[in-house]
Amino acid sequence: MGRGTELTDGKVTFDEGTDWTGIRTQVHMEGDSVIVQRTWDADPILEHVQQHREANEARGGYAKDGFTHVGTIPLDVLVREIMPIKDRAKQSEAIKDYFRRNGKFSSFDRAHRIIQKV
Repeated sequence: MGRGTELTDGKVTFDEGTDWTGIRTQVHMEGDSVIVQRTWDADPILEHVQQHREANEARGGYAKDGFTHVGTIPLDVLVREIMPIKDRAKQSEAIKDYFRRNGKFSSFDRAHRIIQKV
């Protein structure tokens, strides 16, 4: 979404567009009120994950240079749900649980199937 300004019925909206994380910022002004609206669109992240999924499948699902991209966890989820867990085993389980609940964020099909079985 591009940047823009819209004026309707005495209301002004500034659209700052969508950044690389998928967050769109709009500033609405009406009279003495200013409202900052931020909405999150997962599409850019899901497109990125799909590119990794296709690359993983093209390699037969095996790691390149010892590493395989298994998925993406949005930063807000990482900070709010994963990082507060200090125990590494519990943190690992929380990550697996995230991918169980949010399969579209998993970019490595074989790993996703293994996680689903646990």
